[in-house]
Amino acid sequence: LEELAAPAAERALEMTQQLLEAGAIDTFRVLAVRRDAFQVRARRVRASRDAWLARIELERAVGGLEGEP
Repeated sequence: LEELAAPAAERALEMTQQLLEAGAIDTFRVLAVRRDAFQVRARRVRASRDAWLARIELERAVGGLEGEP
C-alpha cells in the first residue's frame, strides 16, 4: 500500500500544480496537497527506519552483530 501511496501523492501534487497554473484552484489547496505528499514520504521514511531497526534487533538477538556498536 505504501508503495502505491507515494506515487499517487506525487501525481496529485503535479495535477494540483497544473490546476493552480490554470487558475482553477487557490494556493491554499496546493499547500494542503503538498503537506499530504510530505506526510506520505515521512511515513515511508519512518517505516523504513522501523524495519531496519527491527532487523538490527533480530540480528543482535541471534548473535549476528557481535562486537558491533
